[in-house]
Amino acid sequence: MLLREENIFPHFQPILCADACAVSGYEVLGRYRDENGNVESLGKFFHDPSVPADISLHVDRVIRKKAMERYAEEGCNKDIYLNMRLDWLAHKESKYEIYTLRWAHEYGIAPEHLIIEITEEEFNASEDYIKVLSLFTEAGCRIALDDYGKSASNIDRLACLSPAVIKLDMEFIQKSPESFHHRAYIHSLTSFAEHVGIEVLCEGIETQAQLDVCMETGGRYFQGFLFAYPQPIVCDAVVDGNVFMHSSDKLISSLHNRVTQANALRHTMDINVQRFVAEHVFVMGKMDIDLYLLDLMRTLPAHVMRVFLCDRRGTQLSGNIERRAGDFSVTAFRGANWLWRGFFQEAMNMFEASRQSGVTGAYRDMTSKERIFTYFCALSSDLFLFADVRRVPLSVSSLAVAAEASE
Repeated sequence: MLLREENIFPHFQPILCADACAVSGYEVLGRYRDENGNVESLGKFFHDPSVPADISLHVDRVIRKKAMERYAEEGCNKDIYLNMRLDWLAHKESKYEIYTLRWAHEYGIAPEHLIIEITEEEFNASEDYIKVLSLFTEAGCRIALDDYGKSASNIDRLACLSPAVIKLDMEFIQKSPESFHHRAYIHSLTSFAEHVGIEVLCEGIETQAQLDVCMETGGRYFQGFLFAYPQPIVCDAVVDGNVFMHSSDKLISSLHNRVTQANALRHTMDINVQRFVAEHVFVMGKMDIDLYLLDLMRTLPAHVMRVFLCDRRGTQLSGNIERRAGDFSVTAFRGANWLWRGFFQEAMNMFEASRQSGVTGAYRDMTSKERIFTYFCALSSDLFLFADVRRVPLSVSSLAVAAEASE
């Protein structure tokens, strides 16, 4: 495919930031105007293996140069994301040989506004490529990893280079509303990024439901057709920022409902457990623990799926008293240790904060794969009751009872 240089030009797709609900930067994308005046994406061109490397490199440089020139002409002070292939740059030995840095100096663009975007596969490539990236970072530019999570990430290089941004693979984003596995994976990536100080950009967002997931799982930057299509201008780009309001309102409502449900669940469980314990005093070593918990289980709401007893070191002192199809059974988990489990650590944190009972955040049960909460109650300083509860809406009457009990 022979491209005429005068018909090659950049488009800019806005990237929005959650904390400002405004545009924080633009990704540069290649476009071409054919002889009939039709504008088409150059995405297929750059992914066509039959195109010689020197040709694709030349076209990419034309796009980058025109993009940086337009950016400077419009006096833009936002970030600009530039897609680059490291194999084009691997032979460079100094920053003075890198066109992007030369043009930044020529057009007066601050290097800190330049974000060099590469794919995760390239990031995991040879050491020569990593040296090229260091030339950009030493000059003050930042690195973004595209399609993050799609391939096995090299944690050593990640730690060494410290990319500023990871762009989550859009396939995960687009499947997330219908797949709890994809939602969980996105959450794990954003949680990891937060712990190591890397910002997360969710791209390919096309629906409100996808944005809801991205905001709930902790993304900071957002990109996609839901907000704005790629455009030939920078500063006056058409952006629909109102979609943030809908997702923000939904997230606030969801957080409120979670707190309300957790409090109602805790109060309801407290009433049942405290009443039972007061009427049936438990004496460790003198009673059959499983039979005691079986009697307790019969008094608890139907959405309580199992109860068990642990000491503060995480060792289970009872079996699991399970509710199955309206009947009860005991499964042999006595002696198992749950100190490593998130629900146990969360419960102990609440206990150390002088809470005698509480409800953990929701998570997936390893056996049933249902979304559950875990309720805990300190029967003594070294004896803790745990109850796994299905995540179902509590009835109005339950809320009323809980409210009554708290007065």
